[in-house]
Amino acid sequence: MALILGAFYFSSYTFASSWKSAEWLKLGRYHQSIFGYKSEADGPGYFLHSNGRTRPDLEFEALVNGIQSPKVEDPNQHPICRFPARTHYLLKIFPHLKKTEVVCENFEAFRARLSARSVSLVFSSYYLNNPASSFGHTFIRLGKNEYKKLNDETRTELLDTGINYGASTGDAGALTYVLGAFVGYFYGTYNSIPYYYKVREYNDFESRDLWTYHLDFNQQEIDQLVRHIWELGHGDFRYYFLTENCSYHALTMLETIRPGLELVKHLPRAYIIPSDTLKVAVSQKIVKEITYRPSASTQFYRHLKELDENEKMAMKEIAQGKNPRLNLPLEKQALVYDSALSLVDYKFAKEILKEEKDAQALKRPILLKRSEIPLRSSDLNYDTFSQSKPHEGHNSGRLLLGTTFLEDSSFLNVDYRFAFHDFLDYQKSYMPNSRVEMLSMRTISDGKQISLTDVNLADYYSLGAFDEFTKSYSWKLKFGQWQTFRKGDEGLTTHGAVAGYGHSFTTRFVTPFILASFESSYVSEELHKMKFAWGADIGFLTHFSDNLRHSTFYELRFHPWEESTLKNEIRWSNVSYGVGLFHHTQTKLGFSEFGLNMMVYTQ
Repeated sequence: MALILGAFYFSSYTFASSWKSAEWLKLGRYHQSIFGYKSEADGPGYFLHSNGRTRPDLEFEALVNGIQSPKVEDPNQHPICRFPARTHYLLKIFPHLKKTEVVCENFEAFRARLSARSVSLVFSSYYLNNPASSFGHTFIRLGKNEYKKLNDETRTELLDTGINYGASTGDAGALTYVLGAFVGYFYGTYNSIPYYYKVREYNDFESRDLWTYHLDFNQQEIDQLVRHIWELGHGDFRYYFLTENCSYHALTMLETIRPGLELVKHLPRAYIIPSDTLKVAVSQKIVKEITYRPSASTQFYRHLKELDENEKMAMKEIAQGKNPRLNLPLEKQALVYDSALSLVDYKFAKEILKEEKDAQALKRPILLKRSEIPLRSSDLNYDTFSQSKPHEGHNSGRLLLGTTFLEDSSFLNVDYRFAFHDFLDYQKSYMPNSRVEMLSMRTISDGKQISLTDVNLADYYSLGAFDEFTKSYSWKLKFGQWQTFRKGDEGLTTHGAVAGYGHSFTTRFVTPFILASFESSYVSEELHKMKFAWGADIGFLTHFSDNLRHSTFYELRFHPWEESTLKNEIRWSNVSYGVGLFHHTQTKLGFSEFGLNMMVYTQ
């Protein structure tokens, strides 16, 4: 090694300062601790040296030698072709290094296919029907055109490429995924996918809105990003649902290509969710524009707002394959047919894209009729939707301080929730009528002792829209520890799971709901026995504004001892803090509690 560096007049200090540079360590995904260095990459494919995962200095030395090593039988396996980003870095700091001339056909084909001229961070909105997507999803988009203030951006964006990081779960079910992803059981992989596939998956199949955060990187940085993405395809990375997930890896990719850019250090340490990623990107001033692509359902319901009752009836008949007579101005006729087409696209997205005959036969005559109306479709205004940008919502962590009054006693309660939203939090930028809480806990104190009363590992509650166009059912799922109440034994510690299924009906201000509920748990305190319960959740949410909301829940349970609770709560909140009043009654036991809560939303 000394001979190599001596040839280029570099001292040992220069060598040490090079492998210790932030750029080299980021390219290798190295982190330093009291035990030394260790890379996030798990498999040997990401390194040239056998000890490269824990020795960035040896990996640096191996690549310096590898760049000058003779040609191999398969040029694509030469270090220059396997590690183009790290090679580019070495040649930048050692410009006189004599590298071997090799043709990297596979990498050059990859680079030509991407033809990257711009880079964006894309957020796909929350989707509770898939546990992996309940927090939303982020991925990198590489554009084939340089981004300019494009009002007609959607004309070319489908030709771009999405760079996605996700867990390789195989045939694992939802429960296996949730448990495995917490402990790093699955490996994550990087994939380059045509962007129109991502639009089809999120916008059409799952009816999820897409926000694109266009980033301010120059062409040299984008070229280095492409080289780094190629290297990442050779590595194996453990997937952790709360930390090293899609959002984390999106930011590590971006900060690798610009020396001095620090993104990851601004993320929460205990967990990382997509909206946190977007907040960091905006706060670090690498976002120059945000554009919005509405989902199939958003497009349909936006069309629906433009129709009166008679026009809605005509639209439904057309979407059913009928041919009603329209005594309407041409502008309204065009709108009715456009609305019918958006309804068909929304309801039969998968069938149409798979070119199934029944769906095609339904859509084709509507298109023909629409073509007879000599008017261009009007542009719909999506400002109401696009103003709720995902980075503008409240922070995902929440600290709650409250005082509870119970008969002649009072208690101080302290709650902390790591992530990320419930029914009464500030609604802007979040999925309405939903609760997704991970790793939340509650403690109470009477001034003499402190008790941990509730620990929720996961608490999902979704009140799905159920109307004449959308048949989305409501459901809930909860894992954790809570208290069971019965006469003579109030507050017994219980560990288990609760599930429910039912309906909700959303109006402008009120969402009533009813769910059948089932509980399987173990009462570990005093009774030491299994508890199986069934019953119902009945209640409603009142939506006064994004800031002010109210909820009423009546939870009725049947089992060897009866247990039921009536919960009322009203809360005002914004992106930073909130205040709420609550009243809970154990109706079978005849006692009630009320109190005041104050909340601070944190990272």
